[in-house]
Amino acid sequence: MENQDKFNRYSALKNKLNSEDAQEYYGNYGEIKFRQNKTKKKLKYIFKGVTLVLIAAVSGAVSASYIIEKKYSQMGYRNNSVTYSNKDGGCANVNSSVPKNDINAVAEDLSSIIVGVSTKSDGFSSGDINKNVGSGIIFDKNGYIVTNCALVDEAEKIYVKLSSCGSKPINAKLIGVDKPSDLAVIKIEAENLPVARFADSSTVKAGDVAIAIGNPLGEDISAAVTVGIVSITNRKVETIDPKTSKKSTFKILKTDAAINSYNTGGALCNSVGEIIGINSLKLSQQDTSTGMGIAISMNEAKNIIDSITSYGKVKRPHLGFVGQSIVNDKYKDIEGVYVREVTQGESLSNAGVRPTDIIIELDNKVIKKFSDIQSVMEEHKIGDVVKCKIWREGNVMQMDITLTGEK
Repeated sequence: MENQDKFNRYSALKNKLNSEDAQEYYGNYGEIKFRQNKTKKKLKYIFKGVTLVLIAAVSGAVSASYIIEKKYSQMGYRNNSVTYSNKDGGCANVNSSVPKNDINAVAEDLSSIIVGVSTKSDGFSSGDINKNVGSGIIFDKNGYIVTNCALVDEAEKIYVKLSSCGSKPINAKLIGVDKPSDLAVIKIEAENLPVARFADSSTVKAGDVAIAIGNPLGEDISAAVTVGIVSITNRKVETIDPKTSKKSTFKILKTDAAINSYNTGGALCNSVGEIIGINSLKLSQQDTSTGMGIAISMNEAKNIIDSITSYGKVKRPHLGFVGQSIVNDKYKDIEGVYVREVTQGESLSNAGVRPTDIIIELDNKVIKKFSDIQSVMEEHKIGDVVKCKIWREGNVMQMDITLTGEK
């Protein structure tokens, strides 16, 4: 009975310890002793160690992948996917492991709004970039496109090729041109087209990134991109129309990004894809600065584009008077511009300005000579209202002038 009690206590203890590795033996005095199986215990420790190493390795790999992905994301890189034209005229997607940069992103963002423009029906298929082929920018969803005047002026036919793989040339009509700025507006019959984002070019600074983009053949594969910086901002240039001898003044941007036959008529962009200017190979070739390209600044181009779209030509604001800077001793105490004649139905006559009045202030700027008035007018467009101060028979009068356009 005593031995049975010992055996029962042993069984209970064995179950409690789950002692598969233990062995039972009885001593001479009926004692219970246990002996660990050292081999199995070592195997357990080895297995646990290997498991921990594997877990650490997997965790490290996942963490490293996350950190690298986040790093590339912060640097603006993306996975690359490029569309090329194949020999049959179809499209094929090719994945590349090279990450994209900001310039890739801008080129892709603008690819749908920069089109090919040609004056020859086969200009796009020949693959030859010449004076009959250039680029254009869609600025209105109903098919209005701005391009170079030198490309389309006096052309019998104009064709546009949208930047989608396999698209066919579309007939375009000429809306109007402005030779001094080398800008023209054409139109195709289309709706809901993607449109460009125009920047405020007055905020552009020397040293800003400048990306010149064109697409003369109207295919993604033919897009031409050059990169540099803005070298000079808002430089005024004066040109003379050879037919009318009329002077025009407008602002340009100069850049060391190459302006060439591939991107003329296309866009000069900032680093976020906003258009800061419109490229002109013609003006670049006329400039004497070595290695500099010229683009019409966007604020200047917007006014020209709006005028051509509305009137078929550029109508700049016009005061409608004949005058001169004061040189007569009679007015030695007065500085301003003397009004000799006013044209009925135009800006000054509509506001009540009369001959013999002297313009002493315009748009809150002091007027001393005739060129001061010209500088003020360059900052405005038709329909703007500007304040004017005149001297009349010893009295200073102020009036509001609504700017009319040239007839």
